[in-house]
Amino acid sequence: MTDQGLGRIESYGLGRFPSTKDVNDWNLRQLYRRVDTGVTEKLWEFNKEALDQKESPHCGGFSMAHYGIVMPTFSDYTNEDGHAFYKLCELYDGTTGMDMGTSIRTIANVGRNIRMWANYAFATDTETIYDWVLNFGPLIMGTEWYNDMFLPDENHVIHCTGAVAGGHAWVLIGANRNTGFIDGLTSWGPTFGDNGRFKISMTEFNYLFAQQGEAIAAVEVGKVDPSVVQSGCRNTPIGKALQRIWG
Repeated sequence: MTDQGLGRIESYGLGRFPSTKDVNDWNLRQLYRRVDTGVTEKLWEFNKEALDQKESPHCGGFSMAHYGIVMPTFSDYTNEDGHAFYKLCELYDGTTGMDMGTSIRTIANVGRNIRMWANYAFATDTETIYDWVLNFGPLIMGTEWYNDMFLPDENHVIHCTGAVAGGHAWVLIGANRNTGFIDGLTSWGPTFGDNGRFKISMTEFNYLFAQQGEAIAAVEVGKVDPSVVQSGCRNTPIGKALQRIWG
């Protein structure tokens, strides 16, 4: 393990807390029939410098912005958009100005309410997560974040060891069944890992997800201004995939 990022640990903001359960949630596994496509590795492109929430607990809003930036769609969101999306989450939670973080369900509902995406579904098991990222697109994750996860090694690999530092929202952008690793994207700027990207073994990810982890996939409608409700095109690969489910 290197000391990469060690001097900035205190400025790495966290801010996700687990969602309350809702029996009305769409379950991603129940909404599509798994087809073995033979795809064993996929990394969705991220064609922008990683956004940076700095020490703020605004990872929820920044995960929304990063989700829009990552292919198969590209919405050119900025740090300002990440903060603005978080403020909408606070408004939804009734915690405006408290800067206490938010939940994945709030992120999902805010994204739908502002027509950033048409609908969303929770993935409740890691095999569904792997199937989805290999074949359709990224997912927004909510997990615990351990102290050693702040310190990616020279290969940008992190480990969920040490004490729990808090909860974090980030984007899962790839998986490789051949190497046994998944690829994540976090919002602490380009100096963390490889332009915000990191790897974690599937074994450790399975453990991490079991600790009240959450994941959502959403139908992206198009780029939105956080202050203006807009509509857009749903004719994207992930949109088509989920539109076949929801009609």
